[in-house]
Amino acid sequence: VIYGAMDEDLDDDFDLGTSEEPDPLDAENFSPVDYINKQFPNEESLNGLDSFVGRLKAQQKQIDEDIRLAVRRQAAQGRRARADLDEAKAAVGELFERIKAIRAKAEQSEELVSDVCRDIKSLDIAKRNLTLTVTALKRLVMLVTALEQLRTLGAERRYEEASRLIHAVEELAGHFHELKHVARVADLLDRKDKVLEDLRKQLLEDYNCLLGGAAASAELPDSWGASAARCVDALGPAMQREVVTQFCLAVLEDYKDIFQPPKEASGLEVAERRFFWLKRKISEYNE
Repeated sequence: VIYGAMDEDLDDDFDLGTSEEPDPLDAENFSPVDYINKQFPNEESLNGLDSFVGRLKAQQKQIDEDIRLAVRRQAAQGRRARADLDEAKAAVGELFERIKAIRAKAEQSEELVSDVCRDIKSLDIAKRNLTLTVTALKRLVMLVTALEQLRTLGAERRYEEASRLIHAVEELAGHFHELKHVARVADLLDRKDKVLEDLRKQLLEDYNCLLGGAAASAELPDSWGASAARCVDALGPAMQREVVTQFCLAVLEDYKDIFQPPKEASGLEVAERRFFWLKRKISEYNE
């Protein structure tokens, strides 16, 4: 744009006229001899030589003046172009500075977002830990309460309710196995084991009473058998095997007294008697 304006100024400086006839001096095949002969075709035309020379000198003077003016304008245009270029460079520099500032703000915003996300994550972890802690405390209180209730139910031989509570105690205690290293949790788990062990011993004693005869079993509450069996099931397979083993050993005590060598009925000839004895015992307990 700058150089285009300079070219237009040069065209204005050397505009020597708008005559429809072209200047013969501008012709490509200009011949000075032909031009002079055309201007002075005869001797009489030489009378206008002085005026012609004067016009040429005036034209030369005008061209020299136009050249000086064009040079001055060209110099001014060069200075203006340099000033415009410097201004453009300054504008570009300012633009770069603004871009740098925007980029710095963007980085600050990104860092701020990262900090906020990190804080949110920390708060989320803290909330999760607090929730887990509150849940653990609730379960701990429930376990303490359930153990106390189970101890009371066992002492009162309310085995139906105790059987349901055993499952709850075991499930609650399962949440604290990973915290055995904590002294209070370890004490609570030991207390749970003791309550269950006391209940096992009491059940075994009750079954001994049942096997001890009508007088001993009369101390047991009504519907004891079904509720005690559910409680034994709740205590697990080991307790079931122990009850069955104890029961079988107690029942076979009478068998050993009758049929164990060197008793009279220990021979093979009374094998049928042994069979009927066992059959009678099974019938008694089925009834």
